[in-house]
Amino acid sequence: MKRIPLIAIRHTPVIGGHGLCYGRSDLEVHPRDVSDAARKLRAALPDWPIVSSPLMRARQLAEATARAFRIAARIAELHFGDWESRPWSDIDRAALDAWAADPAGFRMPEGERYLDLEARVADALSELREPTLWFTHAGVIRALHHLVSGIERDEALRLAVPYATPVRF
Repeated sequence: MKRIPLIAIRHTPVIGGHGLCYGRSDLEVHPRDVSDAARKLRAALPDWPIVSSPLMRARQLAEATARAFRIAARIAELHFGDWESRPWSDIDRAALDAWAADPAGFRMPEGERYLDLEARVADALSELREPTLWFTHAGVIRALHHLVSGIERDEALRLAVPYATPVRF
């Protein structure tokens, strides 16, 4: 099967996210970071269709970079359920240890597993028909490294994903 080119871009840093679990939490980003990143991205990215996560931090970068795009819930960040918007230090240590022991298979309380996110991303990939730009999140980009590039899942889960930087698949 022929692979369709895809470029994924993580949003810019969020305001107030330090020390906070914020997977699906819709935190704001610095407007100046967005405008600076969008200017650089417009100069560097090909003129391909754009798909954005519905979360504000990805959507605002897509809006600032392009005239038109569509929203796809399947490329939203991991849902941390009851942990959302809580300081990491307030989350039960035993639960964090259980997640560390099985980072792909652990289901966040009232949330999802990383394997659920990976399945959403695989579904979205299966519908690609043309080269596309995705404005998304670190978890989605890690899933792409595993699904598209063939990097072992455990290794992909440890990858650093820079902000506002195109990653080609």
